[in-house]
Amino acid sequence: MDFLRRRLSQKLKGKNATVKSVLLTGIPQVEILNYAEKNNSDLIALTTHGRGGIGRWVLGSISDKVIRAAKTPLLVIHSKKSGEEPKPTDKAILVPLDGSEAGEAALPYAEALARAMNKEIILLQVLEAVVFAGDLSGEVAAYSEHLVQAQWKAAEDYLSNLAKRLRRKKVASRYQILLGAPANEIARTASEQGVDLIAI
Repeated sequence: MDFLRRRLSQKLKGKNATVKSVLLTGIPQVEILNYAEKNNSDLIALTTHGRGGIGRWVLGSISDKVIRAAKTPLLVIHSKKSGEEPKPTDKAILVPLDGSEAGEAALPYAEALARAMNKEIILLQVLEAVVFAGDLSGEVAAYSEHLVQAQWKAAEDYLSNLAKRLRRKKVASRYQILLGAPANEIARTASEQGVDLIAI
């Protein structure tokens, strides 16, 4: 622990930050959440190892459980190769939204990061396709198309207003609307756009 503290202190030297180390015993996710709550932490930073199968069940589940239960904002980072340092870029922050007030909870944090790091915000809303059993011809097909068009228009009005609000605050922003499975489209957009951060 002292080695890690010294290492982080050296990295943060001259950046107006202090580092302290704490060793806790118990169930990892419970201790992490309790410590954050008792100390009024502003942020919990976690690394996810991207394991599958048994490895994810044993180790990856710690991050999963913290993510699901935490009331404190989270920063979740995919682990990199040993010794590989993150490199600052001018890429954007992706903010997936669903049109609800609860869905906007991450937006103020994304806005603050965009200001501090001089980054653009990409607002994304993914509309889930409506699937009807049986023949999609005639009235059913017309209804399905009408429903998607109505959802698309609502999403466009919602996102354009948010983007304008951000631009009035001098935060560069644009928006995108997609049709498909939300998790898949969010991951694909992040990969294609090469974003630095997903705020969700």
